[in-house]
Amino acid sequence: MIKVIAKFTVKADSIDTFKTITAKMIEPTRAEAGCLDYKLYQDQNDPTLFIFVEEWESGAALDAHLNSPTLVELGPQLEKTYAKDLELNILDLVY
Repeated sequence: MIKVIAKFTVKADSIDTFKTITAKMIEPTRAEAGCLDYKLYQDQNDPTLFIFVEEWESGAALDAHLNSPTLVELGPQLEKTYAKDLELNILDLVY
């Protein structure tokens, strides 16, 4: 199993746009082969900070997701909302 933590810091005036775009990603991504969990959180103290917490069956499933039509289409739109670069952590389960 692979866990992904993806942190997005969004421009304050782009929060609603970010939410609109990511809402379009949720169901198609959850339906992808190998997706075990895919959730988006917003920080309670910093409304510009969003964190996707994802679980994938394998690295191959994650790779397929990263090249999925959904991300290929919506990724460039998301990038326009960023206040800084995306932080991506890909984690292997230890225990």
